Formats: sequence, C-alpha cells, structure tokens
Amino acid sequence: MNHAFSQHRALIQRIEHLREHDARSLATTLRGTLGKDLSELGSTLHALRQHLGDASNCADLLRTLDSTAERAQEELRRLLHVIEPPGPADLGLVPAIERCV
Repeated sequence: MNHAFSQHRALIQRIEHLREHDARSLATTLRGTLGKDLSELGSTLHALRQHLGDASNCADLLRTLDSTAERAQEELRRLLHVIEPPGPADLGLVPAIERCV
C-alpha cells in the first residue's frame, strides 16, 4: 500500500513538473514573439500617427489600430501572468515568499 502511494505521489510530482515546464516554455515563446511584435506594432502605429497628424482621415483608423494593439498587449500580459506568475527571479525572493503567504 505504501509503495502504491509513493508511486502515485511521484507521478503527481512529475505531472506538476511537466506542467510547469510547459507553462514556462509557452510564456517564453509568447514573450519572445507575440509580445515583441505587438510592441513594435504599437510603436510604429504611434510614430505613423504622429507623422500624419490629425488632419488626415487615416488618423482615426490609426488610433483604432493603436488601441487594438494596446488591448492585445494587455491581454498577453494577463495570460502570461496566469500561465507563469512572477516568481523569485522576477520579484526577488522576499516579495515572492510574501506573495505565497
């Protein structure tokens, strides 16, 4: 009975380890590709809007695109926080421990 319990516990730990690894991998991918692209999109749209000024009819469309890029970045940040909450490497050891308590 103890052996079966130990095996069950080891399996649960392995599954949790794999889940954490997958979450880190996904978060890294999202930050590295989608996050960078959205940031560049937002910066470029902002620069273009500044260049065109408000006299152009394009300014309203650019504001819409800029808002869309900002919403997408916020959603990405929210998802990244859900997938991989900040830990000691991001917050520091003491704040990370305080967050858990």
